[in-house]
Amino acid sequence: MKKEPERVEMDLQKIFLTPPNTMKEKITLVIMMVVVFVMFFGPVTFTEISPVKGIILSAFPALTISWGWMVLLRSLFRKREFCKNPEPKAKKGENVMNASITVRNAEQYQTSVWSGGTTTQLFIYPEDGDYKEGTFQARISSATVELQKSSFTSLPGVKRYLMTLKGHLDMIHGVNTKAELEPYEVDCFDGGVPTVSYGKVTDFNLMLKNGADGRMEAAILEAGQSCMLEPEGMFDLLAVYVGEGCICVSGSYGERGRTASVPKLGRSACRTEYG
Repeated sequence: MKKEPERVEMDLQKIFLTPPNTMKEKITLVIMMVVVFVMFFGPVTFTEISPVKGIILSAFPALTISWGWMVLLRSLFRKREFCKNPEPKAKKGENVMNASITVRNAEQYQTSVWSGGTTTQLFIYPEDGDYKEGTFQARISSATVELQKSSFTSLPGVKRYLMTLKGHLDMIHGVNTKAELEPYEVDCFDGGVPTVSYGKVTDFNLMLKNGADGRMEAAILEAGQSCMLEPEGMFDLLAVYVGEGCICVSGSYGERGRTASVPKLGRSACRTEYG
């Protein structure tokens, strides 16, 4: 049977106006701009046009033609990320919307250094996504802020949720938007806005981009207490991170430092086993 070509509805505003967000895109754009600029500026040097005017006349087509090629490459190789309703791409033989529960231990996490301390990646989607390259839709992490004053990494196009697990944190987004966080309080902000923080803390982060959306909530339970997690509407992943103590998530045992991800479950019971 002949396979039907994949059809997606492109988000023209997103594909045209989103700045280069991966290292490959940035390198490709620079190379194309240099090549096109040389192609236009070379012949100008043999005319009576002044060098300054020649640079201006060559820079405009270098920028527009190179960006046009960038949009074309996005529509060919990254169309899922720039469509209006992006859907998770499943690997061969894998069902993204299965109802399994995955428990991840500390040994499976990836820890790296950032300007203000360390960050530990707990989850990333897709699994072959790369945080530094920007090729992800969702990322969950926990970081330590070891400096009294630190500047957050600029992440244009990323919707961020941040919660403190230990310590008090003051943040300033942009010029004068302030946020004060005590443990288990959540702040949502634009990752592209310059953010400065004050306070040494351990935090918990959710990053969303390329069409992904979600939210972060905290529940503080005493021994023997339980809560029902009931996400609203359609969702693809429910992740539960244990900050302190031990819990039982839909029959799966989890303890401090473990993350249980529950894909495509309508509701999930959360019950503490020990204080």
